[in-house]
Amino acid sequence: MVKVAIVCENGLEECEALIAYDLFKRAGYDVKLISANQDLIIKSKHDLKFYCDITLKDLELEDLDCLYLPGGPAVESLIENQKLLKIIVDANNKNILIAAICAAPNILAKLKLVNNYEFSCFPTCDTYATANDEDINIKNNIFTAKALGKTFDFALKIIENLSGLDSALKVKNSIYY
Repeated sequence: MVKVAIVCENGLEECEALIAYDLFKRAGYDVKLISANQDLIIKSKHDLKFYCDITLKDLELEDLDCLYLPGGPAVESLIENQKLLKIIVDANNKNILIAAICAAPNILAKLKLVNNYEFSCFPTCDTYATANDEDINIKNNIFTAKALGKTFDFALKIIENLSGLDSALKVKNSIYY
């Protein structure tokens, strides 16, 4: 079974996390919400509270197929979270698919996992390298997307990569997208 970890922090863009969560579950994936702090309750950018499954310290990369990073103001603290930065580097070294949307690709730029024009992100959130203007960008195991409006396409592209086009089309058709 495909395993996906969605990293959550206070201030995250909830739809970028929860739409992807929903589509991954529809694909039959084992999806876990991972709190990047010590608390399992996360409060989103728009004050939605939800429970995470585990904290970052309990995340095991061994069986993980995808590490998903939603954006939003949460990225300001995620980009300084040394535990998360180490996990991202380790995931990249193990060739685990790393997906980042909106402001989150800036974390990958800080780690130099993407260079100028090799990634997409929300305009003005590319402080460590210059993003391109594409909605979705794929570079090896690094998937990046511009913003919330691309979450459906982004999650479907991830499903296609992890499980094939038929699986992605099945999920897409199940939601009448």
